[in-house]
Amino acid sequence: MAVEEDLTPVERLLCHYLNLGLTAQEIATDRWVTLNTVKSQMLRLYRKLGVHGRADAVARARALGVLQ
Repeated sequence: MAVEEDLTPVERLLCHYLNLGLTAQEIATDRWVTLNTVKSQMLRLYRKLGVHGRADAVARARALGVLQ
């Protein structure tokens, strides 16, 4: 299964938030979840994408076609 097919809807949403440049706190506030929840979800996203940071995650998501 390809990485882009393995991403959950929440992880796809996180890719879009990261692409917009939102902070983890801003994402948490917008989604009505805790900051720790967002951080955990971001770490899982990074692991799935095989990256180590926001810029790399956005670039990888674009390359995979997750971001239009």
